[in-house]
Amino acid sequence: MNKENLIFIVADLIDQGYKEDFKIKCNILYATEAKKSFKMEDFDIDLSYKIIESSEAEDGDVQRLFAITSKDKTLKGLLIDSLNRVESIDSESIQHKFQENSETKVIVDQESALKYNLRKITKNIYLENPERFSLRKGFPDFPRCPFGNSFEALGWDKEKKEYVWLVTSVIKDKSLKVENYNEEN
Repeated sequence: MNKENLIFIVADLIDQGYKEDFKIKCNILYATEAKKSFKMEDFDIDLSYKIIESSEAEDGDVQRLFAITSKDKTLKGLLIDSLNRVESIDSESIQHKFQENSETKVIVDQESALKYNLRKITKNIYLENPERFSLRKGFPDFPRCPFGNSFEALGWDKEKKEYVWLVTSVIKDKSLKVENYNEEN
């Protein structure tokens, strides 16, 4: 097993004290456990990783991982950007902060048919039967992330009635149906 994949990197960073789970909400950085928001000048990005899965060229799945420390040094944590949210932020200053950070390490991970213990659905698999899959957002029955965080969105296999990991090229496909959770689901 490749020791330079996201799971091993995150475990190592947690051992180094990066324990907070950061998310981007409404164009700001939010610490989920501490329930605290940060302005761009209130934190530093210590490390950045770009993990590229390249088992098939068109299915290349890129994830970003940021090791973050608050300026007052009271919080250290991780932002895992699997859905490229940093790139879609409206604020250029926020994007610049994440792109300008210290050293970025690029890691190519080609090995697994699983992602976060979920079956990985490549573009080729999706195109065999696009109606079979959807992207669910905000559902309360999502499985736990192996890092102890929570998922915001996951793929759903309607045939097997199980959650799956959709590669980026599938998520960007305009034919993919999106299901937003509401109390009526």
